[in-house]
This record gives sequence, structure tokens and C-alpha cells, in this order.
Amino acid sequence: MDSSVAYLKGVLADGHVYERNDSLRIVVRQNDKEWLKNVISPILQNLTGKNPKILQTKDGIYTLWVYTNKKHLPNDVVETLLAPLESVDFEKEGDKLSFVKGFFEAEGSIYISKNKANDIRIIMYQKYPQVLTRIRDFLRVYGIPGEIYGPYRNGKNTIYRLIIFHRKNSIKFLEIINPNPLLKYNAKIDFISGKCT
Repeated sequence: MDSSVAYLKGVLADGHVYERNDSLRIVVRQNDKEWLKNVISPILQNLTGKNPKILQTKDGIYTLWVYTNKKHLPNDVVETLLAPLESVDFEKEGDKLSFVKGFFEAEGSIYISKNKANDIRIIMYQKYPQVLTRIRDFLRVYGIPGEIYGPYRNGKNTIYRLIIFHRKNSIKFLEIINPNPLLKYNAKIDFISGKCT
């Protein structure tokens, strides 16, 4: 399976795949239109052969979606896309990295303290703690410690947070994951890495 599918599955932490008879509707919702247009849309276009649509909803969020026939996709891709997020576990290390990258780009943030130079945190959010546990355990293989906190109320939902503390751990995470250069928090990444002051 192409690692772009593992990446897409991570991205779908903030999206949905709807199944109806032989068709699939793949939907990703994000604030970042450029990321959807230039990163996610080409992946979906390559996967489905269809040109995804992007619309802005009333709440200001951008929604990217595409329809495809399940029969046009390999069985393992269909199974991965339809599997509950909390049950997905990739065998290959490259696929795991791709999944974490997609997950972070969709459901992650970077916190930088204004008062403490080394208080930099990578934070990922999810309603299923099993997903965060799997990511935490995988990152520990690379010597990147993380802790899971929650549950917290977020409107009607309950969420958990995986937090990676300290500048050195955050830099190591960013070096391994290598987030897409189009992401909205790249100024923070440059600041952490010392590329700007």
C-alpha cells in the first residue's frame, strides 16, 4: 500500500469517509485552504482519478470532498479508509510515520511559551485515546516522550491530548515527521529550529 494512504488516514482524523452501496465520499475539513488545495487534493485526485471540490462552510471552515467508486480502489485501500481510526495500526515503519504526519497536520498544534525559552510543546488532539496511545508508543521508539491527558470537554465532545514537552523533544519530532511547508504554523517551526529570530 502506498504511504500516501497511511498519510491520508491520519489526515482523516479530522474528516470522514461515507460509504453508500459501491460509492465512497471522502471529506476533510480544515481552516487551511492552501494545505487542502495543494497537499490533500492531489493525493485524493491521484487515488480516485477525480478532481476534489473545496467549499467554505458558514462557520468559515473549508471542506474538501470527492466521490469515488469502491471498485476503482484496491481492497486494502478501501479497508483502510473505512476502518475506525482507533483500530488502524500500520505494520511498516514508513506507513506509521506517514500516519503520524497526517494526523499531526490535521489535529496538531505547536505551543511556544513567551516567558520560558524551552517551554515548547507539540500537542495532538483526539476523542479516541487509543489513537494517541499508539502514536505515543511509536514515538517513544525514536526517543520522543509524550504524555496523554484528559478527558476534557470540548463543546459537546470529549477529547484527549497527547503532549510532547520541551524544545529538544519538539525539534526531534518535527525533524522526524517533517511537516508540510504549506502549514499555517511554519513560522513557529522556523522559530523553534532557529531559522529565524
